[in-house]
Amino acid sequence: MRSEALLVALAFGSTACSGVGPGDYRVFRVGISALEVSPECYFPDEEPPADVASDSNTFFAPDTMVMWYGAGDRMLLDAQGISYEGQTGGDGFIFTAYDVDVSYVGIDNNEAQVSITTEAIVNMNVSGDAVSGDFTSTDIYRCEFLTATPSPGLCQDTPDCVRRALFSGVEIDDVDVVSGVDDPNPF
Repeated sequence: MRSEALLVALAFGSTACSGVGPGDYRVFRVGISALEVSPECYFPDEEPPADVASDSNTFFAPDTMVMWYGAGDRMLLDAQGISYEGQTGGDGFIFTAYDVDVSYVGIDNNEAQVSITTEAIVNMNVSGDAVSGDFTSTDIYRCEFLTATPSPGLCQDTPDCVRRALFSGVEIDDVDVVSGVDDPNPF
């Protein structure tokens, strides 16, 4: 079954504006820069290997970002294959998502709990038809001992790893979206 929706360009800055409600959309076409990676991502080394440090890239990856409003004043952003939940903040919008991966290590997997939390943040500024901002992803490593006498070497003091990409683009007016329930995301 296919459904068709006409997405109307909206002149709003927050969910508090009148006329903004569930089902309202804004569509943006953007170019995304190459990732900037912090030196901590190369742990235990303190800097990237020479063959990475010497690289350069001025390509931009194209993407279509859709900001939409759901029930209960929820504001979401579909970008790079992920939906982020957001709110207004500062001069624009802030969207966030996170993932926590937990594993257990040591004898019988009972000596320590290791977690890697990935926090993804999209800062988005809209000025007229122009949009700009950044994607930031931070991997946070934590290890908690579950016993008073754990085996040596179970946990390393691993620094947080930060990746960042800039984007800029333009809002697109009067977009037709054709999608079915079982179809992949058309954005």
